[in-house]
Amino acid sequence: MKCIDSKSSTGVTVTNKLKQISEHLSAGKEALELLKRARDLLQEGENQAAIDKKIRATEKTLIQCSLRLAKLTKTRRKPGFFV
Repeated sequence: MKCIDSKSSTGVTVTNKLKQISEHLSAGKEALELLKRARDLLQEGENQAAIDKKIRATEKTLIQCSLRLAKLTKTRRKPGFFV
């Protein structure tokens, strides 16, 4: 077992990895907002329905990932937590 704050073989701490994941989720959310704006410019039809379906799936995935990250971050802050 190793402490969660110990460095990995690449020299990156788990804390830094969690921060990177958080930054990637934020970028994904921003990209999703751009896609929603682009969708609104399309004429109604099949393409818009397909895009709506993908947007809903992406929103669901981003929410699930954000919740998992929040749980990891909360667990990580507990004193004496080891992996």
